[in-house]
Amino acid sequence: MQIFLTHKDRLILGGNGGYPNSVIEVDKEGNQKKHEISEKFSRPWIKHHFLTQILRDTGTTDSIEARNKNLIEVLKTTLPLAENSYSESSLGCWRQFLESTFRTTEAAWYSGNRKIFLKEKFDKAVEQLEIDVPLSNNQRSFLFLDEMRFLRRLPKIPIKLFFAISQNYLLELFEILKQTIIQNPHNRDIEQLMYLFYKGFDNIAELIEFARDLNRNEYVEWIYWAEDDKRSMAEIKRSENDFKSAFYFYDSANLTPAEYKEIAEWYLAENEYKLAYHFYYKGKEFEIALDILQNIGIKEFASLTSMRQLSNSLNSDLTDAAVKNMFEQELETLRGFNRIRSNEAYQKVASIPAARFDRETVENKYAFGELTEEEYVRLITQLRDRRH
Repeated sequence: MQIFLTHKDRLILGGNGGYPNSVIEVDKEGNQKKHEISEKFSRPWIKHHFLTQILRDTGTTDSIEARNKNLIEVLKTTLPLAENSYSESSLGCWRQFLESTFRTTEAAWYSGNRKIFLKEKFDKAVEQLEIDVPLSNNQRSFLFLDEMRFLRRLPKIPIKLFFAISQNYLLELFEILKQTIIQNPHNRDIEQLMYLFYKGFDNIAELIEFARDLNRNEYVEWIYWAEDDKRSMAEIKRSENDFKSAFYFYDSANLTPAEYKEIAEWYLAENEYKLAYHFYYKGKEFEIALDILQNIGIKEFASLTSMRQLSNSLNSDLTDAAVKNMFEQELETLRGFNRIRSNEAYQKVASIPAARFDRETVENKYAFGELTEEEYVRLITQLRDRRH
């Protein structure tokens, strides 16, 4: 009989799922009533206690693997899988974890709220939070006999154990999450939990590939938003020829001048002149920007100004007079930049020894607007004087 088992015997049996044989319900008066253990939903939680004790006592690789294997079974009890009749669709076990690791952000130019992943809070949550037996488990408040035959509650399990699981069971963990996603196509919480697991194991690229294979385009966008990857979001919108959405994402991305220039050239090829102007300006292509701005006129500039303010969450005065004033100021700013550029070009050419440039070089730079009339005359004079 199990009553005559040793402490060690009960540990081993408990780790194998053979002990105890029942869970105990204790009422308000202290009366005890035994119930048959739910092997699918309660046994993995009870086994976790025994496997943890065995691991502490032995510290062997086999004991680690046994605990990890059982964690997979625990995870199944917390998810809305078909075998669970979707009873865990609210993810009650993981709710605090989900709410701790994201910050909800809003963008007036993008429909709905989106969540940004917070690495520091994620690390803190993984380290400090535990999951409890699901509320749907009607045995969650029952007790069981441990290896010392003391009554215990079903244990809480530190979340960090799931993120320390070995490679031997990692693929199985991901496969369970994938099945949960497939079986719950409209459950956004599952998508968030799956993201956190893939993020924790530094495997976001595979998650994006999985979402694309399922044609879950909205989920792909959500992942990029959580990653704060505005460039990838912009590329999605660009592939759809959604010029305005692409503008907002490109505008909020931190790109290089060369990248902005490439974006501007795309917009120009698509005859989106005011958007092309904006990115030529951001790409410091001031000569092209000035030429476009002079041609799009105040009406298109007013439309662009509204988009710029929306992108930056601004709400200033946009009367006709204000827009006209801003237009004139931007024109003058571009002219100023171009004058500076011309002066820099002149200084560069003027500082080169005579042997390093000739009349043709000066003529070409003057023809392309890199030198003013005055600078051109001075350089031609210098060249003539150096020949004597």
